[in-house]
Amino acid sequence: MNEAEDVMKKFKLDDEAKKKLVLVVLQRADDASRVLGRLEVYLESARKPSSAMMLMFGRLMAGGDVPDEHREPKEKKTDRDNSEDRDRGRGRDRDRGRGRSRSRSRGRRSRSRRR
Repeated sequence: MNEAEDVMKKFKLDDEAKKKLVLVVLQRADDASRVLGRLEVYLESARKPSSAMMLMFGRLMAGGDVPDEHREPKEKKTDRDNSEDRDRGRGRDRDRGRGRSRSRSRGRRSRSRRR
């Protein structure tokens, strides 16, 4: 349990993450030292160690192993970022003349559509 306390202090885990870590150590007493060693390496590469611990909890409780390194989820693009990507590479000329090339004007209806 001393190793677990060292990990808690080193990464300043929040209360929920500490509870989860204790549960993992108690559940996996036979290989707790190995799990804590790998978990320490894993948490070193995490921006938010408490969140990373919470994400790993289910896997560790099920007997799974700690991955080699933590991979942050990709940031979601905002609508602004998406529109910039969409517009990149398009010139203004592409939009010009679009309305003039139609076969009939939009304002006029055909005789069969008149009311």
